[in-house]
Amino acid sequence: MDSLISSVLESLMRHEAPSLRSLEIAGEQDPSGAARALLQAASLEELAASRASWVPALMVSARPGLGASRLYELAQAYTKQTGEHLDPARMPALALVLGSSERMGRLLVDNPEWADDLVGDPPAPPDLSGSAPSFEAVRESQSRGMLSTVARELIGCPLETTFAELTGLAEVCLETALQCASAETGVVAPAMFALGQFGGCELGLSPEVDLLFIDLRDGELCAERRAQVDLLLDHLQRELAATCGRGASYQVDFSQRPNGVVALGIGAALDYFSGEAPLAERRLFERIRPLQADPALAEELLCGLAQGSGSAGLQGLIDDELKDRAERAAKQAKDDLIRGIGGVRDIEAIVHIQRAAAAEPLNSGEGRSILSTLYQLGASGVMASEASAELADAYSWLRRAEHSMQLVDSGSSRCIPADPQGQIVLARCMGYREPEASRARERLLADRQQIQQEVQDQFEKCLLAPER
Repeated sequence: MDSLISSVLESLMRHEAPSLRSLEIAGEQDPSGAARALLQAASLEELAASRASWVPALMVSARPGLGASRLYELAQAYTKQTGEHLDPARMPALALVLGSSERMGRLLVDNPEWADDLVGDPPAPPDLSGSAPSFEAVRESQSRGMLSTVARELIGCPLETTFAELTGLAEVCLETALQCASAETGVVAPAMFALGQFGGCELGLSPEVDLLFIDLRDGELCAERRAQVDLLLDHLQRELAATCGRGASYQVDFSQRPNGVVALGIGAALDYFSGEAPLAERRLFERIRPLQADPALAEELLCGLAQGSGSAGLQGLIDDELKDRAERAAKQAKDDLIRGIGGVRDIEAIVHIQRAAAAEPLNSGEGRSILSTLYQLGASGVMASEASAELADAYSWLRRAEHSMQLVDSGSSRCIPADPQGQIVLARCMGYREPEASRARERLLADRQQIQQEVQDQFEKCLLAPER
């Protein structure tokens, strides 16, 4: 154990507040408050025996003081709820969760029995067996599943595992929610498709999901049916956004979809994709998959999208991507992990162009995820294996950073914090566990600079001087 962490633990074992200097070096913004919180938690009978397990974890978390306060509250609530003592030694991820996310900490304090979901190293994955057919059950399933996945990611589970678990959780919850909306409104549900990161099985921690609904009847709908569909989807959107003290389960924005809320049929969706849809929307459609749809309808839609995706030609796609990048460069801060230069959008553009250059259908059943596509492009020789591996590592780092910012901030911030303390918090959430916070921050910033440059170099090689 590091000497800095050992000194804090030894002080607490003697029932003394730890050194304020030690907490400051560890990155705590409020050393005095953190010292009081740590001593209070360590002195609680339910937590005293397990100090050696949770103190070191809190010390390398984003906010040790906040984590200690939440642990103290949780231990008392757990005893009151279950009649047993909380045992953090059986839950190695618990302290990291409490010290990383205020929202997750509050969820645990409000629902102390959920702490049992975090038993194990790593904890068990989310239960994807489905929830009871009610919106409240959907909200609980989403919250508990998110908690489990966050704990597993903080303790070191691979990013691909996190993607799979968050995507699977959303599938189960949204399919159940659509069934509930249909039952509560008495309206037969249209077909539902996942788009973008959700369609590519790379959903993050944000509650925002991209969906497309296509009514099973193609062509013009009668006014009555259209009103019914609007009623159902409005009800679905409203119920998913309801917080009930836990935050929104999922947020669905229908404003950019064809015809507003719902595509009237396959023809409308295909016309939108090949015509008026901006590049950002076309990217969403390029990673589309059915969630709840008739197989024949889904196949017809996917085939139509695949045929339309190549109509612009390779140079047309390159021109669109370069125009989009120029617009992003003019609008976005350089530290924007998603839309900034050297960010996620640049990697997506590279993948888009490389797949098109290889004459691979963008809507084929395989390779919808960016990570799996990069691996495939390298394995098939379309890209140099070293280049594809480099981009896969960069994409993983960027998306993990995105997850970490979503974990700390329930908003949708996508920029690396400008202040040193915010950078320390991000570094801790991403797994930079050096006891000295300054070293964790320095390594975070060095990695960010290297990754940004690597992506820029690859983008310029692919789009500015592409090999025809």
